[in-house]
Amino acid sequence: MNNFNIELLRVFLTVSKFNNFSQAANFLYLDQSTVSKKIRQLEKAFHISLFIRTSQGVQLSPAGYDFKQKAIKIMDAYNDLAQTEISLADIRLGILDNIAAYHYSEFLRDNLDSMRQVKISDKGVDLIDAFNNGILDSIIVNEDSIDQITGEFLSTTLTKESFGLLTSKPKSPEELSITDLDNRQLLIAPEYCPVGRQLRQLLNGRQFTEVGYTNTLLELVANSTYATILPWKMIQNITQNQSRFSASRLIDFPARKIALFTREKSIQELLLSSL
Repeated sequence: MNNFNIELLRVFLTVSKFNNFSQAANFLYLDQSTVSKKIRQLEKAFHISLFIRTSQGVQLSPAGYDFKQKAIKIMDAYNDLAQTEISLADIRLGILDNIAAYHYSEFLRDNLDSMRQVKISDKGVDLIDAFNNGILDSIIVNEDSIDQITGEFLSTTLTKESFGLLTSKPKSPEELSITDLDNRQLLIAPEYCPVGRQLRQLLNGRQFTEVGYTNTLLELVANSTYATILPWKMIQNITQNQSRFSASRLIDFPARKIALFTREKSIQELLLSSL
């Protein structure tokens, strides 16, 4: 028991969240060998086997599960006594490009330089992979990406957003229905973009053409009979700044939910109070 310290519990709890030594090591900024050594040290101190090795990684043993419940209580008590606080300087945040631009631009303007890492991408899959692998400790993406996230995590719905139809027509109706799209030539984002992924599910067999670059997509819409479906805040920004477009809100098109995913409650609470 002489080799026991609170850091061993922190490493153990992190591995139990990811069920993977490599991903936990990324999250903790440690070498995988160091994480493995600390787990062995903890197992030796308490004379138990904490994890069962599998082809995908590890999973808690029955003894490890019981140990985890006690470890959580000890860590909570320790954090209360130590009054451990985190700041934005400790956070590695990933955020989807169109969410960053049209929902949290002011937050990023004020805090971009003060955060440990900010990754902005139009590829939701890249953000999710980084989160799953412990490289990011928080991401803001479409909530329907939840089925792609692995390990233990916390999720919070931040906001909902409707969609609209963007065209080059001089004047569009204020509102349209999904049935009004039947004869439209539609351009949408690729499936790697969460918006494109969601639209594929909602369009339900309707014909569309995929365009992977926003600037190209907008130029095609501006100079043709093509239309595109985009999140409403993005459309509002485009129509306010470019008179060659008009837009209609899609009244019966299901809204997208934007969510925050984190591994730690303290990070979740800090971001929710800051966003």
